[in-house]
Amino acid sequence: MTHSYINEDEKCTKLSSSKYSQRRKQENICTTQNFQIECQMKGCSFVGDPETLKHHWKEKKNSTKIFKAVNYCSLKIKKKSYYVNLLEAFGQLFWFKSMINNGLLYCVVQLITNPNEAHKFFHQIEISHRTFPKKKIIVSDYCKSIRMSNFELFQEEICIILYIRNLKLFISDDGEIPKLNYALKVFKVAENPERWKNQFSEKPDNQRSIQSSEVRTLQNDPSDDICDTNSPVVNSAPTELIQGQEHHDSNCCSLCVLQHCIIS
Repeated sequence: MTHSYINEDEKCTKLSSSKYSQRRKQENICTTQNFQIECQMKGCSFVGDPETLKHHWKEKKNSTKIFKAVNYCSLKIKKKSYYVNLLEAFGQLFWFKSMINNGLLYCVVQLITNPNEAHKFFHQIEISHRTFPKKKIIVSDYCKSIRMSNFELFQEEICIILYIRNLKLFISDDGEIPKLNYALKVFKVAENPERWKNQFSEKPDNQRSIQSSEVRTLQNDPSDDICDTNSPVVNSAPTELIQGQEHHDSNCCSLCVLQHCIIS
């Protein structure tokens, strides 16, 4: 028995089996398919390819700039909220999504273009103490594929997750903050991504400090600067951001998927 293949018109040459299960698997990973993206902005019905999505965002979302590799963001602390923005770095398009629900902050970056290569990119959330800016919490994770749904990302907790209560206590002595200011940064793993994947998959008791030679395997995009309507453009070296002692404690975060949380 044979089954139709949804990517036949795209001239996919990787199909080698007529078995339905294997065909479906190939459909999910096919790199030649004409991948259509839904605009994630609330109330928007746009659907198109990544390049068309970029033009749509620029034309229709004038109040929401496209993020770059380095961004300074501000998030109002509410009981429940969902925020999304388009991000462009290293010649790729990403979604940045953050959600507050049940006292937890969820953050994730999804690769839109070339979704099979999400593991080659890395994002980082940096939160500074209000009085002592050099005192920071830094959490990081690999970018996720656009093929992952919000249910998988948030409900199954495949993303960065932090306790709002603990963030408030860290940022301010009185534990009261109307909004959360943080830096969002995207990096590209320059070489040997398996080395990073294995390192960050270690159990907490096997953690070790990141050495400077390993830090250099992360690259920032030289064509991108800081994108934030409320902050001046400032050059920043990513190698300065992930030096320090690794830490995993309920007082700083509720869950970091890669068990990688740094306080500097």
